[in-house]
Amino acid sequence: MTSSSLRISIASFVVPIQSGNITVAQVDVAKIYGLSVPIEPQTFVVSLPEGGVRSITGRVTGATMAVQSAQVVLNLAVGF
Repeated sequence: MTSSSLRISIASFVVPIQSGNITVAQVDVAKIYGLSVPIEPQTFVVSLPEGGVRSITGRVTGATMAVQSAQVVLNLAVGF
């Protein structure tokens, strides 16, 4: 079984560093952090209408990410 890793790039995300009411610096968080998730192909066993079973292997073909309050939602597209 092969292994692959899904790499998610973070777009420019600038955070101001403040001291009191003065902005001391602007830090682009995307240059510091990245996300990589190992995703193994998954094998599904499905029942066929005429009887018997068939194994189908699914692999991630793409992903989208959405940042919501207090969470990151990752949607994966799977190809067979």
